[in-house]
Amino acid sequence: MLFVSEATFLPVVIPLADSHTLVPRFRTALRQVLQSLGVASAVIKQETDEGGDVAIAPTASRKILGVMNDLAFHAKWELDHRPPADLHRLSLALGEVPCAPLKYVHPAEATRQHLARTGRTERAS
Repeated sequence: MLFVSEATFLPVVIPLADSHTLVPRFRTALRQVLQSLGVASAVIKQETDEGGDVAIAPTASRKILGVMNDLAFHAKWELDHRPPADLHRLSLALGEVPCAPLKYVHPAEATRQHLARTGRTERAS
């Protein structure tokens, strides 16, 4: 299952499983992706544990849908040609795909920039 941030298009891929565990599994996967991007623990905690309620719904945004379709295409290519060891590594690989709506900045860098703009610039040590 592919999740994409509305603000930065950061992708997080988790296995399709029981819907009752979807939110905790997503938060765990997001935490791992942010750690791999070098985001500080306090910021990760704020983004995952203190994120409040989670609503999961289809997107109404054509831009997000386009990015998700592009990332799904790249995910298929990655899985066919360079199978990652796990979905975390697939998330990281997809986070390096340049996105047209971001003026070809990749979502991982857009996430770092977004956190800097919002005052959450601490880096993990």
